[in-house]
Amino acid sequence: MTATTVISVANCRRLGRARVWLEGRNRSEEILVVGATLDGANELIRTVAKQKGGAFGWHRLSFSQLVFAVAAPKLATGGLVPISRVATQAIVAGLVHRLRAEGGLSRYEPVGDTPGLPHAITDVIAELRLAKLRSDALHGVAPDLMRIIGAYEDELAARDFSDWPLVLALGTEAISAPDRHRLIGLPTLLLDVPISTESEFAFAKALAVAAPAMLATIPTADAATLGRFRNRLGLNVEDLDQLSVATDPGGASISVITRLQRHLFNENEDKKSPEAKAGSEIEVFSAPGEGRECVEIARRVLLLARDAIPSCRARNRSDRSCRAACTHREWQQSRRVPSGQAGFFADCGPRRRSCLA
Repeated sequence: MTATTVISVANCRRLGRARVWLEGRNRSEEILVVGATLDGANELIRTVAKQKGGAFGWHRLSFSQLVFAVAAPKLATGGLVPISRVATQAIVAGLVHRLRAEGGLSRYEPVGDTPGLPHAITDVIAELRLAKLRSDALHGVAPDLMRIIGAYEDELAARDFSDWPLVLALGTEAISAPDRHRLIGLPTLLLDVPISTESEFAFAKALAVAAPAMLATIPTADAATLGRFRNRLGLNVEDLDQLSVATDPGGASISVITRLQRHLFNENEDKKSPEAKAGSEIEVFSAPGEGRECVEIARRVLLLARDAIPSCRARNRSDRSCRAACTHREWQQSRRVPSGQAGFFADCGPRRRSCLA
């Protein structure tokens, strides 16, 4: 297995590295692309396929879709029905109501009739099961809670239900099975998939071991996922923010915006970043509520339009992809402001909102 993890605070750099990896694969080679969302994976594949002139056998799924697809045979064999979080909350609410009537809530009796108790217990049960903690590990710590958890697990078994932690466990087992799913064992791209629990990590680890090649993109601020991939999987970590401007796939320049992206929410830095001279690229303002915020944003857009600055060019300070999507002709058109109007809309490329110039 050859696996690499790339990190960056900028989405454009991570996507650029993912595009380079995909462009290096054969157009007819089967590839598995797993995104945090299905739309994100689809958008990346469409962009690369348009540049390559087409691609065949490139499978796109979200992380949860892949888990359900891999676990489906085991679910069918065991006659299990996967349930959603709403159904899980309904089961816990029924258990709380029954235990309260029987006087079995113990320390939770004073809050047994509050609407927030079933939701809170559902969250605790999900966290414990996703952490893969054994049931007997909490007997000495929270015996009253263990009574509710035991009743919940009995309810799942009696009704042949499977919640998300159980689906993850079955999917992890199915990866190492002889008759595993056909998507397992393909070159795999993990596109900003957050791995926040032990159960999710066990599935991702089994997926990485089975893949002949893997690239994982991770936002720098996602310390939990990065720590698991670097320290426990032993993957090579490539920090795209440390590359020079000439070799940066995102093509971003060192500017105030770039520095802000790198350091604002980066909790992984060992030392404080050097201060830079304040400029006019960033304006910080506060507005009470979304309605007033929209008014303030529109006011600033109109000020830029009066100065004949295309909004695409102005937004380039924080969104460089908009400038790349605009052609020279569209940019020229956006400079022609009709008489009596503060601005008008110009198309800035497919699947991108029109830019107000």
